[in-house]
Amino acid sequence: MAEKRIELKDFRDKNGEKYYPVSSFSKAVYMIAKLLVIISAGLYVLSVLGNLFVVLVRVVTNFMIRINDVNGTQPSAIDSFIHDLMNNIFPNYLGYEYHVGNFIDGLHLASLAVLVLEGAGIFLLAYAITLMFRHHYGEQRPFFDDMESRQLKRDALKGLDVNYDANKIVNDDEAEKGRKRRVTQLEDDVKSTLKQMKVEVHTRRDLATSTDLREYVIKIPQPQGKKVRETVMRLIADLGGILTRSTDGVVKFGEMEIEVSGKAFVYKSSVDVQKVMKQSPKKKKDKKVVKPKTKTEYVYPLSLYNDNLSKIEGQTLKANEYAKNQLKAVEVYFTSENVPVNTKETNVGNTSVEYVFEIVRARKFSLGSMAENLETYLDITGVLVRLSGSSIVVTVPMPDEYVIPIDVPTMISSVF
Repeated sequence: MAEKRIELKDFRDKNGEKYYPVSSFSKAVYMIAKLLVIISAGLYVLSVLGNLFVVLVRVVTNFMIRINDVNGTQPSAIDSFIHDLMNNIFPNYLGYEYHVGNFIDGLHLASLAVLVLEGAGIFLLAYAITLMFRHHYGEQRPFFDDMESRQLKRDALKGLDVNYDANKIVNDDEAEKGRKRRVTQLEDDVKSTLKQMKVEVHTRRDLATSTDLREYVIKIPQPQGKKVRETVMRLIADLGGILTRSTDGVVKFGEMEIEVSGKAFVYKSSVDVQKVMKQSPKKKKDKKVVKPKTKTEYVYPLSLYNDNLSKIEGQTLKANEYAKNQLKAVEVYFTSENVPVNTKETNVGNTSVEYVFEIVRARKFSLGSMAENLETYLDITGVLVRLSGSSIVVTVPMPDEYVIPIDVPTMISSVF
C-alpha cells in the first residue's frame, strides 16, 4: 500500500505575503491564558495577605482585651498611659476582628483565584487544540517556535535600547537627580512603534527540497509621521545584526525590506534545520580549527570588488572632513549653551558620526531638548543624544553624499 502524503500548500494574503492559519489566534489564546494565570496568582497573594491582616487584627484585639482586664488591681502610671492611648486609637476594638474577617471573607479572593485559574486551564486547553491545528497546517514545532519568537523579541527590544531611560537630567543639586523630564511625543511614538514589533518563527517541511526549514519574519509597523518614520528607520538599521547576534550567528538576517502593502518594515531569514543541528554552538566549540600551511585563494573571487576601493577611499576622506566640520559646529553649540564639555573622541561610521564629550562640570540640561536644538543648529534631522557614564554621546547622521560604502573584500577577509 502506498504511503499517504499530505500536500502542504503555502497560504498567502491578498498582497502575496505568506501567512500561517490559526497562528495569530493561537498566540492570542496563549497570551490570554498567561494573563489569567498572573491574575489568579495575584488574587491568591491578596487572599493570603488578607488572612494575615485578620491575624494581625486578632492580635491587636487580644492585646486590647488584656490591657483592659486589670482584675481590680491599681495599674501603674505607664500602664494607665498605654491603656488610655490604645483605647483612643482603637475605641471599638471588640468588633474589629469580626468586621475585618467578614469583609475579607466577603471578597472570596481564594475562590476567585481558583475560578480564574480554571478559566486559564480552559484557555490552555484551547491553546493545545490550536497547536494541533497549526501542526495540521504544516508547522512542525509551533510551541517551541512561539517560545523562540518571544525570546527573540525580548532580545531585539533590548538591543534597540527600548527600555533605556533617555529622560535623565544631570543636575547641580544631588537632591534633584531623581527628577525626570517629560517624555517628548517623538520618543513616545518611537518606543510605542518598536514595542508593536511582531516576531514570527515557523518550522515547516519544504516538499520541493524535502528539507525542514525554519523561517523568521520580523515586522515593525511603519509610522505615518515622517520624523517618527525616519527615527525608527535609523534605529532599526542594525536590527539584522542584533537578531543575528541573538541567535549566536546561527540565523543570518539580511537587509531591511518594505512589506508589499507598505505598512511595515520587514526582516526575514530562513535556515535548514538539519544544518543548524549539525552546526550547533556546542559542536562548534569542540571542533578543532586546522589552519592551512600555505596561502590559498578564496573560493569566491574577491577581485570583483576591487573597483569599489577607490570610491570607498574617496568617501572616507569626505566623511572625515564632514565629521571635522560638524564637530566644530557641535562644540560651538555646547559653548553657546554653556555646557562645559571636552571632546573625548570621534568615531566615523558608514552612515553616521559619533562624538563623545566628557562632562567637565555637572549642570542641569535636558537630553531631549538638546537633541532637538542640535537638529535645528546643524540643520539635519535624526540627531541622537544619550548619556554614557560621565560623557555625552552625540550621534549625527551623514547625508547621502558622505555615506561610506561597505568594504566587502575586507569584511569577507575578516570573517574567513
